[in-house]
Amino acid sequence: MKKPSLSIVLPLCIVAVLGIIGCNDEPGPLGIKLLPPRDSVIVAATATTATSDATYLERITGASTTLLTGTSNGIEARMLLGFSGIASIPVTNGIDSATLGLTINYRFLDSTGTLAFEIRKMLASVNPATFRWDSSTVAGAYSDTVSARFVKSVSPLDSTITLPLDTMLIRNWISTNGGSVIFLPQGNIVAGFTNGVSLLGDFRPLLKVYYHDASATPATLSLRSAWGIYVADGPIVPPADRIAVQSGIAGRGILHFDSISVPQLSSVTEAILQIAIDTAQSLTNKFSIDKIDAYIVGDASPPFDSLALGLTLLPAYDNGQKVYQGNARFIVQQWLLHQVNRGIILRATGEQTTLDRFIIYDANSPAALKPKLTITYTLLP
Repeated sequence: MKKPSLSIVLPLCIVAVLGIIGCNDEPGPLGIKLLPPRDSVIVAATATTATSDATYLERITGASTTLLTGTSNGIEARMLLGFSGIASIPVTNGIDSATLGLTINYRFLDSTGTLAFEIRKMLASVNPATFRWDSSTVAGAYSDTVSARFVKSVSPLDSTITLPLDTMLIRNWISTNGGSVIFLPQGNIVAGFTNGVSLLGDFRPLLKVYYHDASATPATLSLRSAWGIYVADGPIVPPADRIAVQSGIAGRGILHFDSISVPQLSSVTEAILQIAIDTAQSLTNKFSIDKIDAYIVGDASPPFDSLALGLTLLPAYDNGQKVYQGNARFIVQQWLLHQVNRGIILRATGEQTTLDRFIIYDANSPAALKPKLTITYTLLP
């Protein structure tokens, strides 16, 4: 057999060697010189701590599924209820009695204490969507006449309360087909009452009016509240090196991360926001909603467009320290694309239904406790 010539074997060997090099996942010394440097993908991570922060007040307003009333730890909560449909009782009928039934579904801190409040007729018109704490302190907003008074030592076993109402309040409402009342608290406990409908039933506050006609025939009118809200007030003064996030009133915080060293137009794969909490100075209990919401700051002035690009920070432990953390990837990505980096808003998840207070270590705290943002990103070719 005729042997192949050296001129044929040599090119075949070169092809075979290049084929072996080309099968590797990474380009070899020969192939890497053929690829432009900018065609490589870089995955990197960087961590930065908050550079500054602030606590600010943004009053809650509107309907809530839990209505709070009472006083505790310097906080006062006032509940308002509205009723309609009372004109179905003829003006000529006699009013025998009236009761208001409430279902307890929340306690702030103490589960046992004295729950006390007065109920008075609202004289000012109430728009549940815009009524705030300041609206409840306006002179002449409600009557000087007490339509009901409740004082009772409640325990964890108490789930409902029923109290009598002045029949004159009902008589006044018949001509207007309804009205509203405000609960002015005393005592030393804050309780929450259900204001919602579920698969288990209708648990909104229940008004019952017992009346009779000219022939003394008894009748009962049962009405659920048409609407219910609460407003609250109290000191929101965070200790040194802390941010106060307060439900119910409500206090919110802003974190600024001005030293992020991620190249513009990078693709963010993860951005873990972690905040540490001072459990000793926070006010929470078994009824607390143990979560904190974070939102991008969209505007330079209040309310800061506070509902945009939100995420929920869940509780965890880092070396024994309780923290809240979540993936703020969408927020950071907006900063790198076109959104001005004005910071991140923190607010309690249970802001509308509880009085929880979260005291968070701020940008001036020790390094291990400062709010931290750890970003993993991809730098594309």
